[in-house]
Parts: sequence; structure tokens; C-alpha cells
Amino acid sequence: MRCIITRALTVLVLAAVAALPATAQEEPLRDAGLEHEVRALNATLGELVELLRRQLESSNAAVLMQRVQLMTSRIAPLEEELRGARADVDGFQSELDELELSATNFEAQLEREIADGQISEERARSLREQQLPGLEQRREQIGERLWTARQRVIDLEQRLAARRAEIETWEGEIDRVLGLR
Repeated sequence: MRCIITRALTVLVLAAVAALPATAQEEPLRDAGLEHEVRALNATLGELVELLRRQLESSNAAVLMQRVQLMTSRIAPLEEELRGARADVDGFQSELDELELSATNFEAQLEREIADGQISEERARSLREQQLPGLEQRREQIGERLWTARQRVIDLEQRLAARRAEIETWEGEIDRVLGLR
């Protein structure tokens, strides 16, 4: 029991000595230690700020990556629509070419029949007057459809180019944030 009391008393005395005001010799040491601790704390806070900044940039990069993925998924339907529009242009152009070929063949046939004496010039003129208005009307209809399809292709190409430019911008920003550029 005495041993316990002696130990407790020793601890109390040491605690009291530690709590006593520092002497003039100890103050510079205490100030140097405090200054060192403040510098260490400041460095730690700086590291935390840098870590948080990197985390924010990483989060921003993740958001940008998601935007790129979203925009890429939105491009696919436009590309499909563009393929369809180009197919329409090709189809209308083929139809127009076939119509032109038919008109040329019709004229050549009439010329052959006139040359062979199968029909007269008057009959050929009459046949032309019957056929040409229908051919011209069909040519105009196909031409209008072709023009509309070409305009649609131009619009889709512009929209795709704008979306691709956006994606490139975002990819550049992602690369910058991740330190790849």
C-alpha cells in the first residue's frame, strides 16, 4: 500500500513540475517546438488542399467522361440516320439517271422508227408531246426529293461535326485533368 501511495505522490509531483511556468532557458526551446509543429501542420494542410483539389479534378474528369459516353451514344443514331439519308440520295440519283436514260432511249427509238419509215415525223412529234410532259413532271418530282435528301445529308453532317467537336473538347479537358496532355 505504501508503494502505491509513493508512486501516486511521485506522479503528482512530476505533473506539478511539468505544469510550472517554464524558465527563460526553456522558452526558446518551447517556441522552436511550437514553430516546428505549426510548420508541420501547415504542410499537412497544404497536402490536404492539394489532395482535395486532385479529387475535385478527378470527379470533374469522371463527369466529363460520362458526358463523352452520353454524347457518343447520341452520335450513333445520327450516323445511322445519315447513312439512310445518303442511301436516299443515291436512290433518288439512280432513279433520276434511269429516267434520263429512258428519255434518251425514247428519243433514240423515235428517231430509228422515223428513219426506218415506221412512223411519220408528225406521229413522232405527237408521241413526244404525250410522253415528255409526264417525263418532265416525274423528273421534277425526283429532283425535288433529291434536293431535300441532299439538304438532310448536309444538316446531319453538320450536326455530327458539331457533336464530334464537343466530344473532342471534352476529351481534351479530360486529358488535361488527368495529366495526359
